[in-house]
Amino acid sequence: MLPQKSLIYQLGKILGFEESYIQKLEAEYQKANDDGRYEIMDVLWKYFFKLYDKLTALKYAQFFKEVAQGKRQLTSTMYQEAQEEVKTYFQKILTGEAEDEEKIELLRKKIQSLM
Repeated sequence: MLPQKSLIYQLGKILGFEESYIQKLEAEYQKANDDGRYEIMDVLWKYFFKLYDKLTALKYAQFFKEVAQGKRQLTSTMYQEAQEEVKTYFQKILTGEAEDEEKIELLRKKIQSLM
């Protein structure tokens, strides 16, 4: 289950903003009139979907590379699978699991380099 944070916080976290910048955005949103609020949310959503589309395209390309290497079967649902993997990645960002996995991977590489 995702933490109960504001939508601005969630979008900012996914987009890779630092906590201080997210807090600044939330404060600006609270002070803004309706037009200002719309503009803040419009920009956040626009960049969220650009990121989502780009990551989906990259994951889809990775899947095709795996098909060419014989590691994956070509299916009619590969694009949906790529979308689901990106959504899962975003959920991991929001729950902090993505950071944990990155730390574990760095530690694993460091241990391997010592062997």
